[in-house]
Amino acid sequence: MNRKRTRFLSALSLVLVLFACGISRAEARPVPLAKAGNVMIERDGPWVRLRVRNPVPGASGDNIYILVPRDIPLPPDLPPGRVIRVPVRTYCNMSTTLIPFLEEMDGLRGLLGQCWRSFVYTRALDATRTADLGPGNSPDPERILSLAPEVVFAYASTPDELETLRRLESFGLSVVLISEFSEIHPLGRVEWIRVFGLLFDRVGAADERYEKIRSSYESLAARASVLPDKPGVLVNDSFNGVWHVPGGMSWPAILIRDAGGEYLLDRSERTWSAPVDFETVAAASANARFWLNPGAWTSLDDGILQDSRYGDFRPFREDRVFNNNARTTESGGSDFHESGTLRPDLILADLISILHPELLPGHRLYYYRKLDWKGGPR
Repeated sequence: MNRKRTRFLSALSLVLVLFACGISRAEARPVPLAKAGNVMIERDGPWVRLRVRNPVPGASGDNIYILVPRDIPLPPDLPPGRVIRVPVRTYCNMSTTLIPFLEEMDGLRGLLGQCWRSFVYTRALDATRTADLGPGNSPDPERILSLAPEVVFAYASTPDELETLRRLESFGLSVVLISEFSEIHPLGRVEWIRVFGLLFDRVGAADERYEKIRSSYESLAARASVLPDKPGVLVNDSFNGVWHVPGGMSWPAILIRDAGGEYLLDRSERTWSAPVDFETVAAASANARFWLNPGAWTSLDDGILQDSRYGDFRPFREDRVFNNNARTTESGGSDFHESGTLRPDLILADLISILHPELLPGHRLYYYRKLDWKGGPR
């Protein structure tokens, strides 16, 4: 009788264990994301799984990270993936576009080393003791190893850059790939703050920040969407004889449309940049009323020095050329490509003010400035 009772209790225990495991697996649930398409977040009890899409052409598989609170023992049934203890305390950073996320979630307190150090715009970094790690696409692995960070935040957009990350991992470093730069929608880039909220155990603050920026952006876009006039817009300029333009469904094109403009240089579903010839741009310029982001120009004189034919472009003749370099450093750092990653609502406000000044009469340009002739109007 005791033996039967023992077998019964053992079987019951096994059923309960299996049932409990089933509940645990059933609790694993995706966290819905509104705009970000290159990351998936899944919660399962005490841990979180991040699945980061690799934007490098030809790369196999996604990058999977298992975030586990540092104050609990490692669960025995963790799925495959690199384990990252959270909140992250010390880190190195390879990309300047991630600085606003790190500043929002950690105040840059744990930043030990930064790539492209001389190109950083954020003033908060100037007050920190942060090592220069060299170029972001070819950092100094020995320097990173000497700093002993818990995590290296990195990016890769080419096979060579991906190989650099694999080399860092071969040294035992925990490399977390962040691919916010390849998001299609401006708010998709912003939504990566929720990833950093998980990494720094500030989920509530990250969600609140995202919702505030999203609400600001969508409110501005809604105001511009009802305007009947959609002025034509050119972007960028020639570099080494080639004019690269964003695809028709890229985030720069979306910003122009959300600001009430018509993006003239690409009407395809492409999300990446591609080269076009000068004749194509010149033909589009006849229907353009504005020209945005012409490289490193600080005046209209710079445009004529680069190519005298620009003087025939309608926006050039009518003095409607605006550049996104109002906030730059002497070494070439750009806040548009730094804090602008997190604040597309401020970029959108600038663009609306440029294309439709009557809609935001009190707005002062933040990232943009109007380009004039050095000697005054002609």
